[in-house]
Amino acid sequence: MQDVFAVLTAVGVAFGPLAIADTKLVDLVRNLLDKNDTWPKFTWIVLAMVLALAVCLLWELNIVEPLVAMVPRLSGVDVSGVPGEILTGLGVGGFASYWHERMDLASSRADGAASA
Repeated sequence: MQDVFAVLTAVGVAFGPLAIADTKLVDLVRNLLDKNDTWPKFTWIVLAMVLALAVCLLWELNIVEPLVAMVPRLSGVDVSGVPGEILTGLGVGGFASYWHERMDLASSRADGAASA
């Protein structure tokens, strides 16, 4: 069970900062292009995925490979090179969606507290 917690912690530590950066970059683009909030929500989810994939492929970031190496059952799985970079990008983009929701909730609570 310790191995599971180690992998989950490693995922959070490895993907977290990249996902937050991806979230803020999407928010920046959104604020520049969609000031009236009229574009469909899925646009920003897709943009988060595309940006995360682009960053991981351009800088050859592969966080998935060492994480897979930590799991003995996945010892035969090869996620080196581009497949690992793609999985890393998808993981970062998906985690960015989580962080967007958390930050949005915190922001709305702060706005509510400030107006009360």
